[in-house]
Amino acid sequence: MNKTLDCIAFQEAGHTVAHILTGISFKYVTIKEDKEKDEQGQRSLGHIENENQMTPEEWEKHSIMDPAKFNVFFKDDFNKLAGLVAEAIYHRKPNYKAAKGDFQQWVGTSLNQLPENLNSKYIYFMLEYTFQVLQNKTTWSNITPIASALVDEETLSYKRVCEVIKQNQINPII
Repeated sequence: MNKTLDCIAFQEAGHTVAHILTGISFKYVTIKEDKEKDEQGQRSLGHIENENQMTPEEWEKHSIMDPAKFNVFFKDDFNKLAGLVAEAIYHRKPNYKAAKGDFQQWVGTSLNQLPENLNSKYIYFMLEYTFQVLQNKTTWSNITPIASALVDEETLSYKRVCEVIKQNQINPII
């Protein structure tokens, strides 16, 4: 197996499971490299295409310091970190370069709205929380078949992800 491709597949599988756990819909997940560069000049080696992605203007309407809106940021932050964490669990070390775009988006939405004294606490909490959720035996057993299917098929629709999870699991998350 190609170790680089496997790492990308586990990163995208982590994002996929996080989306399912948080109830955020998506169209598909892929490990195909994007032809175009993003706002930071990076080409994505894989991505998950959300159903309803908020624009920067919509993000600005919300505040992470508003308890009624906190769940919007929490779910989004968990989804962004899940790729890095899944790859780190699989590879046994974090690859910050591969998840650079996820971190830049994270900083641009949630972290820039936190008071400085909460910033590092929130970062630590989110990373630890995401590791705990993804390392859970049931959660990890759902990530593995998605990553394997991504290596084989390169792109999976939401429907196909559900099929993969259901056919490979004793305790599917769906």
